[in-house]
This record gives sequence, C-alpha cells and structure tokens, in this order.
Amino acid sequence: MVEPRVTRRLPVIRTLKKKEEPKPQTVPTVLPRIPTRIRGPPLIIGRLSSAQRLRRDKTFHSASTPVGKALVELEHEFLTVDDAQVGEVLDRVNSFIYTIAHRINKNRHNLKFGELYFSGPALNNLGTKLNFSHLNLYFPLKFKEFRLRDTHEGYTKIYLNRNPSYDRFQSIRSNSHKNLISPIKISAAIHEMMTHICQSVGRGTVLPFDDNPSSYGEGGYQVVVLLDDYIRLTVIPTLHIKLQKREVDETIIVAKPYLFDKDPESDTLWRYDNPSKAKRLLTTMNHADRGTRSRALCLLHICCMLDPVLQLCPHEFVSMVMFSTFDEDVDQLPSWQMEDLEKCFMKILTCWHQYMISGVLEHPFIAGLNCFAKMEEKDRLLIRNRIARLIGNRRELVRLLQLRTASTQ
Repeated sequence: MVEPRVTRRLPVIRTLKKKEEPKPQTVPTVLPRIPTRIRGPPLIIGRLSSAQRLRRDKTFHSASTPVGKALVELEHEFLTVDDAQVGEVLDRVNSFIYTIAHRINKNRHNLKFGELYFSGPALNNLGTKLNFSHLNLYFPLKFKEFRLRDTHEGYTKIYLNRNPSYDRFQSIRSNSHKNLISPIKISAAIHEMMTHICQSVGRGTVLPFDDNPSSYGEGGYQVVVLLDDYIRLTVIPTLHIKLQKREVDETIIVAKPYLFDKDPESDTLWRYDNPSKAKRLLTTMNHADRGTRSRALCLLHICCMLDPVLQLCPHEFVSMVMFSTFDEDVDQLPSWQMEDLEKCFMKILTCWHQYMISGVLEHPFIAGLNCFAKMEEKDRLLIRNRIARLIGNRRELVRLLQLRTASTQ
C-alpha cells in the first residue's frame, strides 16, 4: 500500500516595499531664443573660396551716403589703373637701369654702388592714375669701413676715416665735419653723374638740382630723372645695414629726410627707413580687408593733391597715420576686416586730426621717432583746422572729393 505524499508549505516571507522618496519638483527652465539670423560679420573658420568670399562681401555694405558716393566716383576715376600700362612702365625702367648699371661706378667722386633697384606705389597696391609712373630708384652705396653714430631719433651720421696723404672722398664730405659724409654732397655728385650718363646714352632728362633744401617743401634736395616724358624717377642714395643679427628685414639709411629744416647740422643727417616692413604689412592688410584701407589711403592722397593746405603734410606722414590706425583697429575692433571704404576713410582722417592736435606721430617702424618733430607750428595748426572742418562739414568734404584741378587732369 502506497503511503500518501505529504507536501509541506513553505512559509511565505513578505518583504516590505521601501517607501519611494518623493522626487523634487523641477521648475521648467526657459531657454533663450536663438535668433535665426545673427547680425554682424560671420565667424570665419578655415579658408574661403573666391565665390564664398564674394557672397560674404556682398551682404555687408553700408547704406550709401553723399560721402560714400563721392568716394566711389573718385575711386572709379583715379584708382582704375591698367595693368598693361604699369607693365610698360616697369619694362622701360628695367631697360634704363640695365643701360646705366655699368656706367655709374665710373665717376670722378670714387663712389661705388651695388645693384640698383626701384620701388613705388604701383608695386605696393597704392598706385593711381596720377602716381603709377612715379618710382624711387635706389643707389646702394658701398663703403669698406664706416661707422654710424645716432645723434637724433630716427637719424644717424656716417663717419669715414680720412687718409692724410690722399682722401678719396674729399668731394662728398661735410663742410662742418670732415669725417662725416654729407647727403647733400652725395646727391649733388649723383646728379652730376646722372646728367652726364643721360646725355651720353640719349635717354632721360635730369631736372636741375638745387642744393638749398629750404626751397623744397618735401624731401629737401632731390635728384629727379624724367624718362620718356611721363616716368618720374627719384634717385635716392642708400646704405644697407642690419641693426640686429636676428633681424629679418634689412634696414636702409637714405639721404632723403622727411622734412628738412635750416639747421646746419641737418647737412650730416641720414634717415633710417625700412620699406620691406611696410610692404609686408601692406600685403597682410590687403589680404585681410580686401584692400579697403589701401584704397582709402590712395583717395586721401588724392585729396591732399586737391587741397592746398593738406599739401603741406608729406604723403609719407599720411601713410604712417594709416599704419597707426590699422594697428589700433586690430587690437580694439573685432570686425575690423568688414569695414567699408567710407568708414576706413573717415577713421584715417579722424586719427590724422588727433595726431595733429597732439603734435606727436610715432613712427610705426622706428622706435622713438616723432614724425611731426620738425614740422612748423604754423603749418600744423593750418592742417589741423582744415581737417577739423572736413570732418565737421560733410558738404565741404563732398565738395573736395568732387573737385578737379589741373594737377589731376
């Protein structure tokens, strides 16, 4: 007989559920509304193609004003230079340099020169129909032993030892100090040499040389050669040096002061210059702002030719105002690349007025040099008042931009 199977029930263990902690009530946060169209210049990441750059530039143009329209008209009239004409000018200048290169070292003043080279506004994207054929022709001097002594900010003196028995450079020494080389006498010697060469080769006309610097408003004495009746070559004696061993750009010393005064010591002063730095900065600036500031500077140079008061300030000073303004814009304005022509023009004009008020314009490439140090107080006040009138009276500025004189025809 089978015994019945007895099953035992297991005790039921009841587990108490843990009380769920109440969740903290979250307050719905309201996110700020993101605008669908952000005003201002877009963030540029990477390089843009030409089509993208063109589309971007078309969307950022200020409203047309009378000053802006006058600037555009002046730009179309004078800043449109034919590349074929510029190429023809450069070819003729190169041919002229090749003709005189082996003749310049044969002179009675015992001067030796290095390889000639030239520069000008047309080579730095600053050419207009009025100055594209104006070039500077540099004559690098070669001295075996010389010493430099800085006595003024931005200027130096060249010392050459004398040989008591025979002095090779007696004709180019200063009258005040026989160990110093006079830039005026070197310019006079080059003028005599260029006159003889141009007459012998039958090319070019050398303008008369005046050794009285007070008769020139800009640059003092100059050796100017007219080539083919429309190419103007300004011959500038130079001396190439390197102030520091690690210096990338070569500094040159030129015999062309910014402003010449009646101080007899100025007969011995040579000016420091660094055109390679200026050219590199111009190239960088033109790539960044599409050449807007360069065009504004060219238009301001034309205004200086149209206005008799603004002609008292050399064009080189106006260019330095533009360089200083560009340096300030890069540090302060986040959208400096997108400024239009009118804003750049008025910014340069306003900064020029501020520098005229203070009387101090620091050279952008030479530390400690005040470009306005030798400017007469009377001329500075005239220029300052004229610029203030142009800034405060836009109708007067438009009238100046629309003016045409015999020098601009």
